[in-house]
Amino acid sequence: MNMHSVGFEIGEETIEDVINFNMQFLMINILIRHNRSCMELTEVQHHRRRKIKQNNEKSLIKFFLFHIYS
Repeated sequence: MNMHSVGFEIGEETIEDVINFNMQFLMINILIRHNRSCMELTEVQHHRRRKIKQNNEKSLIKFFLFHIYS
C-alpha cells in the first residue's frame, strides 16, 4: 500500500511509523473479519430457528389434525 495515500510524505516515515501503520491496518482487518463472522453466525442461527419454528408448527398441525379426525 502506498504510504503517501494515508498522509505520510514519501521518505518521511520511520520504521516505527510503518510498523504502527501496519499494526493498525492489521487490527482493523481483524475487527472487520470478526464482525463478518459474527454476522454470518447470526444468519445461520436465524435460519436454524426459523426451521425449528416451521417444524414445530407442522408438528402442532399434525397433532391437531390427528385428534380431530381420529
